[in-house]
Amino acid sequence: MVAPAKRVPTGATDGGGARVALAAVVLLGGLVYLNALPNPFVYDDYRLILENTSLQRLSDLRTIVLHDMTRPVANFSYAMDYALWGTRPFGFHLTNLLLHLFNIVLLFAVARTATKDEASRWPETEKDRGQRAEGRGDLTLPILAAALFAVHPMLTESVGYVSSRSEVLCATLFLAALLSGRLWLLGGRAGWGLLTLALWVLALGVRETAAMLPFVLLAHGFLLLPERGIARRLPASAPPGGRWHFPWYYTRGRPPWAHRPPGGRGRAPP
Repeated sequence: MVAPAKRVPTGATDGGGARVALAAVVLLGGLVYLNALPNPFVYDDYRLILENTSLQRLSDLRTIVLHDMTRPVANFSYAMDYALWGTRPFGFHLTNLLLHLFNIVLLFAVARTATKDEASRWPETEKDRGQRAEGRGDLTLPILAAALFAVHPMLTESVGYVSSRSEVLCATLFLAALLSGRLWLLGGRAGWGLLTLALWVLALGVRETAAMLPFVLLAHGFLLLPERGIARRLPASAPPGGRWHFPWYYTRGRPPWAHRPPGGRGRAPP
């Protein structure tokens, strides 16, 4: 009897190769937006930077916060740049670029964990066992996602326009909160939950779109961590009379399709 041939792993799999690939993607993202560094202030930059008197004293947190009640953290980031660079636009553009490069790494980490979580929902293959034994994993999709994010033209304004600082800074805090929230869902210590909450509050102080974080985190846990994560944090049962409020009650913390028995159409018995 002929043994089945082993599949050859494809893509960036080893840790060293992944780090080199990620470093190349980060470098590519930096080169794409390098020409934004010598740009001057334009449009809203005058109102948010040059005419903003709250930036002149970094220690005066009350003035910085009250100047823009809806986005105080973004205004504080401008105050930090003002303390370092004064009114020279180079430093403000540099901060935007550095945030974008950090976001590339965070996006890679989010894509990598999502790929692992998705793979963990299916039976382990011989290829998976071999890669796990060697400390490897297929990183092709995370690298491609990070590369697309690094050079996507949709981010041109966010990175090259100082007044769009709120977009890149919010993305930094949002992605970091998503990573820490995943660890909390997987049964991590309460510190991960507190860190997630703190990052979310800071992200809300940068941009209002951060309000979507709980929904994104819940979707990640319910779809990709049905048995290992979300079931540990969201109760599989509800108080009498309140079951209809919890859709995961009927699925035991698993997506509905996870209950279909092999070859059957109905739900498998609990």
